[in-house]
Amino acid sequence: MKFEQMINQIIEGDSFELLECIPNGVVDLVITSPPYYKQRDYGMGIGNEDTPEGYIENLLTIFHECVRIVKNTGSIVFNLGDKYNKEGSLSL
Repeated sequence: MKFEQMINQIIEGDSFELLECIPNGVVDLVITSPPYYKQRDYGMGIGNEDTPEGYIENLLTIFHECVRIVKNTGSIVFNLGDKYNKEGSLSL
């Protein structure tokens, strides 16, 4: 099925692979809850970067892609919680 023929569909997948296949300005709603930094072992995906800066860089890459694919009248819901370590809260 072509993307243009998809109406009222939920699309789930790896954001780095999936988002680049979606045309500009065709999505009404993006809901995402990216993995937390160094919280769980997600393999080589987002959340296991070597530095907090690398994590933020990857999140921004995904967020910019979300902005690109969403219609001007669309919405993005980006759920991201606080991150804590032994010293307290991390400013990410």
